[in-house]
Amino acid sequence: MSKKFRKIVSYIIIGVVCSLGILFFTQKKEKEVILPPLLEPIRIGGIIPLTGSRAEYGKPLQRAAQMAVDEINAGGGIRGEQIEIFWEDGKCEEKAAATAVNRLIRSYRTQYIIGGICSLETLKVAAITQAERVLLISPASTSNK
Repeated sequence: MSKKFRKIVSYIIIGVVCSLGILFFTQKKEKEVILPPLLEPIRIGGIIPLTGSRAEYGKPLQRAAQMAVDEINAGGGIRGEQIEIFWEDGKCEEKAAATAVNRLIRSYRTQYIIGGICSLETLKVAAITQAERVLLISPASTSNK
């Protein structure tokens, strides 16, 4: 085969592939899948130091998270559902954090938890949230454990 013939065949193949792609993407879709709204508000728990010497770190996080929740809810929420956020004082202590996470999971039925700020809080909470199958996101802990 000559170079010129291979080049022409390549252009034809590219043209066919592009045409098929255009046809595929311009076809009418039967129905767009729209997810139904959730049945209840999205409940998020927060474990941060609200009292004691580390409250200076927890309070700004609490204000920032509440501002985000207020903005999301004002815009219609997530998939039409509002967000509720519940705060517990972890005090940067293991025992307080364990009490806080258990209260958030059992009393408030949260499925998502933000916290802690201190690694001791987070390590204690992580073991509990993992066992309870609750998503934990720590915004500041740095322990390599």
